[in-house]
Amino acid sequence: MWAIIQKEFNVFFTSFIGIGLMFSFYLLIGFYTWFFQGNVLDFGFAELSVFFDLSPWFFLFFTPAICMRLFSEEFELGTFNLLRTLPISIERIIFSKILSQIFLLAIILIPTIVFIYSIGTLSSPAFNIDFGIVFSAYLSLLLLMIVFVCLSALASSLANKQALSFVLGVFLNFIFWQGPQEISKIFNFDFTFQNEPLWAKMAIMNIASSGKFSSDRTITDYGREIWGIEPNFEVFPNPAEVRE
Repeated sequence: MWAIIQKEFNVFFTSFIGIGLMFSFYLLIGFYTWFFQGNVLDFGFAELSVFFDLSPWFFLFFTPAICMRLFSEEFELGTFNLLRTLPISIERIIFSKILSQIFLLAIILIPTIVFIYSIGTLSSPAFNIDFGIVFSAYLSLLLLMIVFVCLSALASSLANKQALSFVLGVFLNFIFWQGPQEISKIFNFDFTFQNEPLWAKMAIMNIASSGKFSSDRTITDYGREIWGIEPNFEVFPNPAEVRE
């Protein structure tokens, strides 16, 4: 199994296409994140939402480009039958090839950690970043990449031409990623969280109803420490109720 993974690594890092794709990803994601209109510097906050919003779209095309040769090249060259002669099951061959591409994408993603350091040094105070959100975003991106790799590998196994495999992989990735959202619009499912103004209004109303402004301070704390007033037991009306 590790011999197959090593083979896939050698093929990628010794090919012009593999190195070109890798550096193309760094250039494009770097320019879109830091230089083009709507970059992280335009927001004025220490966050990388631009990077995490754009990355899935890049991997939508980047993953099929890497995985298009996984099986289609073996079929085209007639070397897949040679693989079957190895003392390893078909399932382990497929798993090894998919796992190699997941490792490759994870390695390619590692240098983007420099974005965290860069935005941390620019923030005031330094490194005033919610690392929990950053970790969750990276984990979500990694899980999405795994799905893209599996779908791209499926596309590569269904086509004996790499170009056809790439087109089919992009199509499958897009359908499984954006398809549920589009279907929800057709059937009018409730996706209120995608309406940012309405979602923010509902969040504020819920916070006001719960009697807390943050996770660590109650209204009593705010009244005494910030506003300088003592709380009383007067019952306020429900903020969700319409008042004249």
